[in-house]
Order: sequence, then structure tokens, then C-alpha cells
Amino acid sequence: IATGRDYFFQAKRTLDQSTLQPEYLDDSGVRTIGGQPFDALALRITMMGVKVGQTMYARRRGDYVITLVQTYMNEAEKAETDAVIDSVSFSW
Repeated sequence: IATGRDYFFQAKRTLDQSTLQPEYLDDSGVRTIGGQPFDALALRITMMGVKVGQTMYARRRGDYVITLVQTYMNEAEKAETDAVIDSVSFSW
């Protein structure tokens, strides 16, 4: 895995084998978090009949892939969690 996008390729394979019924919305985005570019994957999953939005962020750093997963039920929650992500900083 060389990039966050490579990580998403593998994550999608795993999700597609689950009962979560993922609906991939966009996997072309990049978001700067803490001054670092992270690849982004927006999706919707269904759990027990309830649709939940998620955006996954991934970035390779050395031998590791750093991931953050933003989960929300509606646009108000998405805005609230966006603010939290905007406040993240890294000391690398």
C-alpha cells in the first residue's frame, strides 16, 4: 500500500464482503488535515435498516497508514464532525 487510495481499494474489498451494504459516493477527494493531505472516500452504509454516512481519510506515513473515519447521520452531524477534523493537528 503506497497511498491512501491503495488502502481504500483493499478496504472496499473487505466492506463488499460484509453485511453493511456499502454505497460508494466518491473516492476522488483529498482533504488537508493537520497540514497533511489525506485521500478521502465518501460512502453510505446501511446498518439494521438505517443509512449512515461515512467519510474515510487515509494517508501513508512511513510503514503505516493513518486513517480517520468520520461517521454521521445527517448534515448537521457532518458539519459538527467536520469542525472536529479541522481541529486535528499532527506533530510529525
